[in-house]
Amino acid sequence: MHKLNGFKQVPFANIGTPIEREEAMLKNKNIDKAIKLLRTFQSIDKDMSVTCALTVLLASRHNRQKDLEQMLGLSNAAASRNVAYWGKRYKPNVAGKDYIGSSLDPMDHRLRLIDIRPQGHVLFNTIDEILGE
Repeated sequence: MHKLNGFKQVPFANIGTPIEREEAMLKNKNIDKAIKLLRTFQSIDKDMSVTCALTVLLASRHNRQKDLEQMLGLSNAAASRNVAYWGKRYKPNVAGKDYIGSSLDPMDHRLRLIDIRPQGHVLFNTIDEILGE
C-alpha cells in the first residue's frame, strides 16, 4: 500500500464490489479535474489566492461588485482590489489581466457593475472543457 501526504492510497483493484471500484475511479477523475482547474489558475499567476480565483468565477454569475463582497465575505476595499486585479489596470503602471471590467452603475453611482471581457470568456471556456472531460 502506498502513502501520499500521509493518506493511504488504495489501488482500485483492491476496493470491494465493481460499483465501489467505479465510484472510487469517478472520485479520482473529479480530483484530477480539480487539480487541472487549479493549475489553470496557477498558470495565470502562481501566487494567486483562492479568494482571487473565486472573484473571477463569481463575476461570471453576478454583475455587481457589492454581490462579490457579500459572496466572498470581503470588505469593499478588498473586493475592489480583487476586481482591479482581474481588470484592465491593476495598479498605477501595473497592467491587470483584463478578464473582467468594472464601471459605475448609471442608476446608483455608489455601486460598481462588473462584466466579463473576451479574455474572461476564454478562461470560462477552458474551465468548461476541464469540467466536461
